[in-house]
Amino acid sequence: SGQPQREDKLIETWGSGDVRAMAKLINSSFAADPEGARLFAAHNQTWARELEDLLKYDRKYFVVVGIAHLVGPGGVPSILRADGIKVDGP
Repeated sequence: SGQPQREDKLIETWGSGDVRAMAKLINSSFAADPEGARLFAAHNQTWARELEDLLKYDRKYFVVVGIAHLVGPGGVPSILRADGIKVDGP
């Protein structure tokens, strides 16, 4: 019963545009799984580096990701911004 409620809360929070609440919700899901959190953060770092490599070419890209990869200081947009790349969105 917890999983559908959690998914509903994720969708509701994302739809509200409250990126901070979304990051808090995502982080709370990793509270009991530090290894999962570490792997997730490492995945985002790797993914950001791959996107940076693609951005060296004069092309446009459309990237589709899950919500959790977009929010918080460890999210892909934050990583790209920290590396000096302009990112529109959350």
